Formats: sequence, C-alpha cells, structure tokens
Amino acid sequence: MGLMKYKKYKFKNDKYGSKSFGSKKFFEIIFEKKGKKNWYYKHFISTPEWKKTILKKNKYNEVTESHYKGKTKNNKPHGKGKEIILEPRGYLDEVASFYDGEWLNGKKYGKGYWSNHHPLLGTISSADAMSPQYVVMDDFEEDEHFYYGFWKNDKKHGEGYLKNNEGIFKGEFKNDKAWKGILTKNERVHHNVGSDRYFTDKKDHVYKEYKHIINIKKGKEISRKSELLSEELFKAKSNPYKKKIKK
Repeated sequence: MGLMKYKKYKFKNDKYGSKSFGSKKFFEIIFEKKGKKNWYYKHFISTPEWKKTILKKNKYNEVTESHYKGKTKNNKPHGKGKEIILEPRGYLDEVASFYDGEWLNGKKYGKGYWSNHHPLLGTISSADAMSPQYVVMDDFEEDEHFYYGFWKNDKKHGEGYLKNNEGIFKGEFKNDKAWKGILTKNERVHHNVGSDRYFTDKKDHVYKEYKHIINIKKGKEISRKSELLSEELFKAKSNPYKKKIKK
C-alpha cells in the first residue's frame, strides 16, 4: 500500500532567521483558500465548503472546533471528505487533528490519512503574546505523527502504516492496536552511569543508539533484531560537588 504524499508549504526565513507567518496565511493554507482575494477572518465562520462544529469550550471561552469538507448523509460525514480539528494552543489556534479519507455515518470508515498536524505545515507553534505569529518548528519532525490505512468506526483497523513516538509500524491493525506486522524503532541508551549522571567520578559512560526491528503478532512482540547505529564515549572525570577527603 503506497503512502499518501503531501508536499509541505515552503516558508522563507524572516529577518530573525525563523520561518514565521500570520493567521491569514495559516487559514489560507489549511482551508485551501490560497490566492483567493478578500478571503480573511479572525474567527472562522462556516461556509458551503466547510461545515463548522464546536466540540467543546473551556473556562476561558476558547473553543475546539471541527471543520468538515466533503460528502454527507443525514448531516453527517459520509463518503469521501476532510476534517480539520482546531484547538487553542499557546497564543493561537492550531491543528490538533487532520483526516482525509472515507467516512460512514459520521465515523472514519475505509481508507484514510490521519495526522496530529496539518501535513502542509508540519509542526508549528505560536509565539509573541503582543503580536501572535505562527512559527515553523523544523527541528521537531519527530513529533509529527500520522497514519495511512484502513479504519473502522473511528479506529485503525486493517492494513496500515503508522508513525508515532513508538516508531514506525507497518502491517495489520485491529481495533486501533498494532496487531500483526513489523515495528521499527530507534532507541538511545545511556550505559555505565557513574555515581552522578553528569559529573561521574567512578566510570566512563557511553550513549548508544540502536535500531530495533520488532516482529508483532496478535498485538504482542514475539521477536526482535537490534543493530547498533552509533555510540558516543564520555571519559570519567571528577565530581566538582563531591567533598575532597583530606589525608
């Protein structure tokens, strides 16, 4: 099963060396309004293309919103469609969930792509309380989780490909759980820690990075192969906080 590909929007560095942009650009990209004149709003209002639903509201009167564009039945997503969930984070609303795929009676059902960010933007954050801006976080790609595969009743079910904090799993899912397939993950391990992790006076210590290939069956690990990718050695040195014993 080939992966659904999204090409990230390319931002230029500003005078401070960061990639930042305002709310207008944010909404133009996620709601596919790029290049259309006189299309801007502070708080998104439903249009014939995108239907807005308020999911919840917190004590600060900030709302989490669902925006859906696609086919419906009985006023629910049904068929092919996209959903974007916006929630308040930092100083501005950010994309908490993106789904592009098939639906059945208001639930993800069939083949679809999900991510915890908008795939055209990647990981972003908001900054500057006085004049809020979005900032592209290029160094945080490991926080970008996504799944492409089959769904049943809003759960991953069937053949799929998942990337998250656990690593990358390719295979079969059952009721939202990795059921049968291969999980590939990298792990960074600290070996030979002395009396103090940072100022050891007893042992040399080393950071080793491993690649694990784990065979999963019926939701459980049955075997694994590990490969050492790299290691960094740090020689022992005296602990500046340890009192010296006078002879």
